[in-house]
Amino acid sequence: MATRVSVVDATPKHAARIAVTMRVEEIRELQAASGMAPDDAVIFAIAVSQYTRTILVDGEPAALFGVAPLPSEEKEGGPVGSVWLLASNLVDEVPIEFTKVCLKELSRMREDWAVLINFIDARYEKALRWAYWMGFEVRAPIPYGRAQLPFHPIRIERTKCVDPQA
Repeated sequence: MATRVSVVDATPKHAARIAVTMRVEEIRELQAASGMAPDDAVIFAIAVSQYTRTILVDGEPAALFGVAPLPSEEKEGGPVGSVWLLASNLVDEVPIEFTKVCLKELSRMREDWAVLINFIDARYEKALRWAYWMGFEVRAPIPYGRAQLPFHPIRIERTKCVDPQA
């Protein structure tokens, strides 16, 4: 039977499931950045975000993601948002489908956000590889978060399409 990957609006039930199935590396990153436990982090992320979605693998929540607006960071080209993703090990069972879904969703987010930014724990190699694959600019690590550990700033800007006929 083929694995089915889908994306739906995030629900509190999805958030609760991700909080208990989250990757160990995600938990370590959350604690270094904010000191939050997984259940508090998912509640907070959904509360501050304008856009939240869940990736399901065969109906099971595998990842929760979204964008929180950063009004103080507004640019001339449009709004700036803090993009985030919290995943379970289920995404590792469907790497190609997960990547395709993430690329599609990132493209959708970039329609509404001029710039998407965040920070990735330097110890979290899998997340750093994911950011590269998605097209993020991954900068040199800087001290960040509650623990002031090395985190890589990531950034992706909306691509302006130029009409070759113009």
